[in-house]
Amino acid sequence: MHHSRRLIAFAAALFCIAFGSQCALAQEAVPSVAVDRRAEMLADFEAFLDILRTDYAGFETKTAGDRGNEFEKLAAEARSAIADSPSLIDAQIDALVAWFKDQHLSVKRVSGTPAPQTSPTNGSSDFDALREQGRMIAPERVAEGLADGQELAGEWMTVDGVYTLALIGDPQENGQQIAVVRKTTSPAWAPGQVKFTLSQRVGDAWDVTYRMGDHSERAMRLAKIGDGTMLKLYDEDVVVYLQRSGANIKELKSRLFNPQEFSLTRLSDETLLLRLPNFFAENRPVIEAMLAEHHEELTYTENLVIDVRYNNGGSDGSYSELMRYLYTRPIYGIGVEFLGSQRNIAGLEALLAKYRDSLDSDTVDYVEAMLAKARSDPGEWVVPLERGFTIDTRDEVLPFPKRIGILTEGAGSSGDQFVIDARFSSKVTTFGRPTAGVIDYSNVIETPLPSGDFVARWPTTRSLRLPEEPYDNIGVSPDIPFGHEVVDPIGYVQAWLERQTD
Repeated sequence: MHHSRRLIAFAAALFCIAFGSQCALAQEAVPSVAVDRRAEMLADFEAFLDILRTDYAGFETKTAGDRGNEFEKLAAEARSAIADSPSLIDAQIDALVAWFKDQHLSVKRVSGTPAPQTSPTNGSSDFDALREQGRMIAPERVAEGLADGQELAGEWMTVDGVYTLALIGDPQENGQQIAVVRKTTSPAWAPGQVKFTLSQRVGDAWDVTYRMGDHSERAMRLAKIGDGTMLKLYDEDVVVYLQRSGANIKELKSRLFNPQEFSLTRLSDETLLLRLPNFFAENRPVIEAMLAEHHEELTYTENLVIDVRYNNGGSDGSYSELMRYLYTRPIYGIGVEFLGSQRNIAGLEALLAKYRDSLDSDTVDYVEAMLAKARSDPGEWVVPLERGFTIDTRDEVLPFPKRIGILTEGAGSSGDQFVIDARFSSKVTTFGRPTAGVIDYSNVIETPLPSGDFVARWPTTRSLRLPEEPYDNIGVSPDIPFGHEVVDPIGYVQAWLERQTD
């Protein structure tokens, strides 16, 4: 029997809790009189500080010891800066949020509200200076190079559309190739400038000197993808994809990047591919319907690749049915504790009401029991589970799929938790880069700040794994790590699974 054990991960659920009033008050028409922006912005800042101190589940841990004094100093400096110049509120709050290093904590300007007027960081003279840097190649030499038949020669575009480049032989260095800008939307670059240089071939790849947007140089590697209609430039931190102009690369791009559509497709007779861009509560029926439609394929195919790269999280319950195909042994789950402040209780009540119909009965019972505890002891930490952990079991272990490979890079929140749960299965091997590490403080709610210009979002729970076993800003490490040097991650995992023998 499978038992739901954790609070719903509401990262995608947005709602309105009034800050000390009714929500409508924050959105009433502004009177046609002068507004004291300084007082208004300071009120927003103080409201956010109150949320941090009263409602944010990470505050107690992250301000422990000397860090408490550090926080108060930073808050005082921010308050002073806003008092001197109210237009600095965005930057000051951003700096305060960044100090906590918690991707579930944020303050965002409401769409349509005017941003502060500030001077641009780069004036036109700065861009003009950047555009004067580097080598310039004459248009006639570019045209000659495009026709000279060298390997990789031709016109290429970055997949974001910012640059159109001509890859040609270097007229100054025999055997070397250069990528010359033909068109660009970047104000810091101009046609004729050299964007990167291929200096040395290393096996199937090339060493590259790449020039970033500010013209600084970066040592990278370049490799062909598939039949050579795409190129990948990469180092440890940066990846740039190029596509050959005019080539049809729709299928190849779908294989390389995790699209925002849920899909279950066949890669070969032995392997299926399941793509899960998020676990939002409203998408649980989508996931379960897809699994039901392909149930026969899943239970007669040896291998399954699950792509959760940069999965945006949502609700743990959304992947409950998927665990049926992964399960081989009990899954041990560490619970959370909920900070039962007035705002957190009201927020959780609102979310439960909104998503009740898409949640299983175990989860509804779990949340209701926790709310009852929080109401009886307001302002305190509530541990919903009697023992602080659960053991999830299922009635059967399905023989197929036999082997499951999961691409984990950047999966956050419920994406992190899915990978944690999946690794209990002896069928599962994880690949690539770590998950996002956004799980120690979770179950996000939100409220507008008094002016109505901003919305604050914060996590209401912290994991009982802390402090001994943190995942935030670390992530779940893969069993078989690889970086950007693997140009086709799905193909890599598929080939690995299909090489295995029982």
